[in-house]
Amino acid sequence: MKKRILHGLLAAVLGFSLVAGGATAVLAASGGYIRTYDTAENTIVYTISPNAGDRVTINCNDAANSLMAQLTVPGQAAQVGIRFVNNTSRTYVFEDYAFTTENDIDRDVPVRSPGLPTTPGYTIRTQPPQQEGALTDQLGFDGNRIPYTMTVLRSVTTPLKAVYGMEDSADVSVLQVLHLEDRLAELGYDSYSDYLLDYYKDTCTDPAHHCGEATNLFGLHPSHQCEILGSNTSGYTGQSEIRQPRTITISELQSNPDYYDFRVLGWGTRVTGPTGERWVEQDYEILETDPEIIALGYRYLYAYGLFFSFDGTGINLPTSADQLTLDNLEIWSYLNRLDSVQEQVGVLKNIVLQPGESFTLPNVTLEVQLPNSYDMRAMDFGFSLTFKSTDDGPGVDPEPSTPVHPNQTPTPTEPVESPVPTESPIPTEPVESPAPTETPIPTEPVETPTPTDPDTSPDPDQPPKTGDDGKLILWGSILGAAVFLLVLILYKFRRDKES
Repeated sequence: MKKRILHGLLAAVLGFSLVAGGATAVLAASGGYIRTYDTAENTIVYTISPNAGDRVTINCNDAANSLMAQLTVPGQAAQVGIRFVNNTSRTYVFEDYAFTTENDIDRDVPVRSPGLPTTPGYTIRTQPPQQEGALTDQLGFDGNRIPYTMTVLRSVTTPLKAVYGMEDSADVSVLQVLHLEDRLAELGYDSYSDYLLDYYKDTCTDPAHHCGEATNLFGLHPSHQCEILGSNTSGYTGQSEIRQPRTITISELQSNPDYYDFRVLGWGTRVTGPTGERWVEQDYEILETDPEIIALGYRYLYAYGLFFSFDGTGINLPTSADQLTLDNLEIWSYLNRLDSVQEQVGVLKNIVLQPGESFTLPNVTLEVQLPNSYDMRAMDFGFSLTFKSTDDGPGVDPEPSTPVHPNQTPTPTEPVESPVPTESPIPTEPVESPAPTETPIPTEPVETPTPTDPDTSPDPDQPPKTGDDGKLILWGSILGAAVFLLVLILYKFRRDKES
């Protein structure tokens, strides 16, 4: 009976110790800051935590997302505030910045066809295909495969109309756009991009454009790149829509194999008439399939389409294709650290975060100016800012007057050894863990980053920390009791066997 009780107690103690161990709040290695929102001020707040190290890199991708979400048409500007709060005893200053093309959109996507829409009776899309995937193996300038959501549209432009000898864009049919490559093959071209390169080398008469020296579309003057992507020849007044002057019945689209690629790659406005007849009316749109043009459109987005400012100044938004240069505040200029963004970097160099103080950038701005091949297309970018401490020593005072962040308590490396249970063990020396009355108690739990927060990614300068010290002491005590009971059972078992 006593054995069963002891075994039951041991099982209970071990079980409770495992539960207690699993319930202990363990903080992942932190990036050294937490993120909150001041919605009244349209401001994202990044608070540097007391346990931050010599350097803190703040991921501002959520600020970038806020800006992109506000932009829906060319010529728009979006703003958001960013506030940095220093909740340490150190002084931090700006050290460096980094921009990236990636934020929320997955670039590591397989190449696959979008496939046919599957809604019964309505197998014609009214919006772009949404599932993940890339149309081609063509990589962007950043080495990433370009997904559906960022693939540009095939626009009806002057070079395309010239293939069919058309004067008006509305005279170009959906089938002519779909089967453009077949027509170009008849004219001796291997691809649409090859035709466009020859077209501009032959027709460009501005010697400053140096089109005759181009070996691919990227070598053309940016005004011509803009034209290829839907601006036509008059600034941003072109179109991506295919405006053939008639509607197409859904039955024709579904039954005629010539329209198969439209069903896969295109969409239009679906209409049902008063007597139940159904058709798709202009305007129609189709995803581009030429790999080089897809890559051109991806690069153009960052090089000439998105403009960024930390203080809301310095952006000269182009109003015509001839005004496109690489000396504006394009995302491309930040990605490549061009001289044109150094004045904006100077804005960041003014940031000095004294202990307990904050600094706000109230007018972080993103502007967009894109031609029509970007209609209903996604954009993506992110950025981060690194701050360094100007002080020597630990990140918090050795004897702080305010509570220490709980994950600074050292973790005991070994359990306390239990004596042979001939009598109740009495510790003769205090264990290494501090007394419970000395355990720091957090009074500001909001500063504790949660492991699932994306901003709590590991900081290479900070070793992983454990959780609450008081819970570690409790866990250690329970484990010690479990070891004691295990030794006691073995001792009694041996004594009963000998007797």
